[in-house]
Amino acid sequence: MRAQIKLLKTLALLGAGNKAASENMYAVVGDAMRRANTGHTIGNAIVYECVRTIAAIFPNPALLQSGAHPSPGTARRSCLSGQRSAGALHADSLEAGWRWPCGV
Repeated sequence: MRAQIKLLKTLALLGAGNKAASENMYAVVGDAMRRANTGHTIGNAIVYECVRTIAAIFPNPALLQSGAHPSPGTARRSCLSGQRSAGALHADSLEAGWRWPCGV
């Protein structure tokens, strides 16, 4: 499980500002978030790292939405607790009025 977190951090670095690399990551990050077992602390840590990765890579509105509103079985609190990365929110790529669920 810790290897997944390291991998997600690496993906975040590689995908920051790189549209082509980010497009190859969307399915992997989304799948990791859906499969995380939030019945354990490490599962919540994986969901958290997925959301941080989603915020760091080139934006994909569907993936951003899944990070904001996780499906049942993933963590309920998935916003970044007020943190925004440099590549987190590209206003021109997001739908008008989109906000983090915690109001950030």
